Amino acid sequence: KYGWETNPEAYNSRIKMWRNLNYYGLLVEDGLIDIGSYIRTISDQSPIVWSKFKDIVYELRRRVDNPELYIGVEILAKETNKYRESRGLKPK
Repeated sequence: KYGWETNPEAYNSRIKMWRNLNYYGLLVEDGLIDIGSYIRTISDQSPIVWSKFKDIVYELRRRVDNPELYIGVEILAKETNKYRESRGLKPK
């Protein structure tokens, strides 16, 4: 359903999105940008993306034996929800 062979355009689009979210999540984790700045300039949608694709990422991590594959996406989703909750908003 999500593989390269089934729908290469969607696959490429998804990989680009994951890489971007991973990059920003790692920047947030390392303190190079704060989560508020990320949310105000880009988006607060990472928890929705993570929720939709986390099972796929977990399976990829298992298959390639890399427990940190796309860890930045997971971090970004968690930090986004913490930020939203700290402002009295519901997590996504």
